[in-house]
Amino acid sequence: MYITENLNYGINKESDKHILWYDLKGSTVNRFVKNKDVMEARKVLHDNNFQFHFSGRPLPIRYTINRILQICINNDTLCLSKSNIVDYSLLTIIDTKRKKVRFGIIDFVQQYTIDKVFEGQFKRIINRGEVPTIVDPEKYKYRFKRAMKRYFIGMVTQEEKLSDLKGGKEHPEIDLVIEEKSDEEDELNQT
Repeated sequence: MYITENLNYGINKESDKHILWYDLKGSTVNRFVKNKDVMEARKVLHDNNFQFHFSGRPLPIRYTINRILQICINNDTLCLSKSNIVDYSLLTIIDTKRKKVRFGIIDFVQQYTIDKVFEGQFKRIINRGEVPTIVDPEKYKYRFKRAMKRYFIGMVTQEEKLSDLKGGKEHPEIDLVIEEKSDEEDELNQT
């Protein structure tokens, strides 16, 4: 049994027209939800929808949040690849009204078995040589991490000074100190 945080907590179905859900795997093969009015359909979108919605540019998020996200992705994908797990994705929930983003790795129970090897080979034939979504765990990890670095970019805000982030040290990634803010503080900062 796996217990995870509910990423949809606090999102009301009646007022979720400003919420976008993306299931990001790092693959572009068959990763586009075709729908004339995706916002009204309230569907979970895929990688190509994400790139289309942001015109191929990365989604800007706070520098510290991006650092935490990339560290978590590195740690989680390392653990998943060592456990021979593939086909996971990053559920990204974007609240366009409140300007908030939620992240969580989902679908992390698919072992890379002989069935997945055959599925990958079959999809490679069907997709005329394109790299299928199912690849071995190391390749999956590499593709996933590379894509997440392309999808999100850290931006320093007025509250975060670059000198504060670096801490005056040569290796800011080692000594990065992150202060967690409550949701109430974040809402006050945005008003």
